[in-house]
Amino acid sequence: MIGKAYNIDAQKKEMQRLTDKSQRDPLTNLFNKIATQSQIEDDLKEAGTGSKHALMMIDIDDFKAVNDNFGHMEGDMVITEISSKLQMLFRTSDVVGRIGGDEFIVFLRDISTDHMIAEKAKAIGEIFRNTHEGKQLDYKISGSIGIALYPADGTTYQELFPKADLALYRAKNLGKDCYAFYSDELHSNL
Repeated sequence: MIGKAYNIDAQKKEMQRLTDKSQRDPLTNLFNKIATQSQIEDDLKEAGTGSKHALMMIDIDDFKAVNDNFGHMEGDMVITEISSKLQMLFRTSDVVGRIGGDEFIVFLRDISTDHMIAEKAKAIGEIFRNTHEGKQLDYKISGSIGIALYPADGTTYQELFPKADLALYRAKNLGKDCYAFYSDELHSNL
């Protein structure tokens, strides 16, 4: 019997690199919209009874003004700075993704109390307020956050996403630069 062995390690590493690259936003290196949704759906399928998670929709307030007044390169710098700070704020077990131009999603796994979620939302607000601090730009950055909770507000991505979006809409209506939790009352009022 005669045989020949091939080392396919390099090919496997290249395939993994390409797979990873296809799941990342090229500007921020955060998960892209499709990969973010997929990660969250997988986490929700595995969620045990009694576990609590939070889906946060995050939007930079009036971001168009940054691009219009300072140019798209400066806008890209704001996006990358915020993305980097968001990654540092959350655990590696959480999902952080960029789903649009100035929109992000964070999925907090196994969070014990609403107070802890509110503390994270406040920390995100600080990230926005401290972005570009000390630079020569005469512009303040702020962000609004909408929060939906698992299992109280839904048990699937398709249920949680629109509720977090409604809560984000509520935060914007409250004057921006704040966060809001989803509630059934909020849904009926809108």
